[in-house]
Amino acid sequence: MKKLIVKIFSSLALLASTNSFAAGFVEGVPVAIQKTDYNNLHLLFVQLDQPIPAVGCASNTGVVVLDSNESSEAALGFALTAQASGKKFRCYIYDNQCSVITGAAATFPVCAYYPSLVN
Repeated sequence: MKKLIVKIFSSLALLASTNSFAAGFVEGVPVAIQKTDYNNLHLLFVQLDQPIPAVGCASNTGVVVLDSNESSEAALGFALTAQASGKKFRCYIYDNQCSVITGAAATFPVCAYYPSLVN
C-alpha cells in the first residue's frame, strides 16, 4: 500500500511540474500586426499590449495566426478592428503549440481557435 501511495504522489508531482500554464483563451489590445512569409512560414503576428502566458513558448508578447488556419482571415479582421478601436483581440491557444515568426529562436503561442473581438 505504501508503494502505491508513493507512486501516486510521484506521478502527481511530475504532472504538476511539466505544465506551468494551461491551454485556454488569451486576450489583449493589439499594438502591432505583422505579416510574414519567412521561408515557408505564412502567418500573422499579433503583438499585444500586455504579456500573456507563454504556455511553453519562448515569448509572451503576442500570438501567431497561421494562414493554414481556417479562421485566419476572420482573425486578421478582428485584430485590425481591435487595434483601431482599442478593444481586445481574443483567441484560444494550446500548451506547447508554438511558432517562430522569423529565423530567430523565439517562439510565440499559436492562436488556434475562436478568434474574437471583446470589450
